[in-house]
Amino acid sequence: MRMEARARNVVLVVEDNSIDSLMIERTFCKAAADSECHWVSSAEEAMRYLEGAGHYADRENFPLPRIVVTDLRLPGSSGLELLAWIQKRPELKDLPVLVLTGTGNRELERAYQMGAYFYLLKPLATETLVEVLSSFQTA
Repeated sequence: MRMEARARNVVLVVEDNSIDSLMIERTFCKAAADSECHWVSSAEEAMRYLEGAGHYADRENFPLPRIVVTDLRLPGSSGLELLAWIQKRPELKDLPVLVLTGTGNRELERAYQMGAYFYLLKPLATETLVEVLSSFQTA
């Protein structure tokens, strides 16, 4: 498996709610005009994307992201399982993961222990999301 460097302003959104995903995508594009978003609806699909498996092997069309934004509650594997999977891979362990949750402290505490970079509570505050995502444009 060959990993390419994260060169473009790419965000991978892992969210099963298409309305939340669209809001994140629009907010990110507002924060960084030269950005691109890729949306997947499950942790399993995110893993395939990050591995470059199947059609995601085309890194020109599916580049490695600069940040992953994931909901903690997803169908199938959870956002926490995705976070653990990312942390086990040396080539991805420095990839910032921003977690979204509508739930309490226990999941957030676990997410931070597993390497989450930042969290946002749902419903999402657009201004906060813009601020956080803008910081990755200059990173």
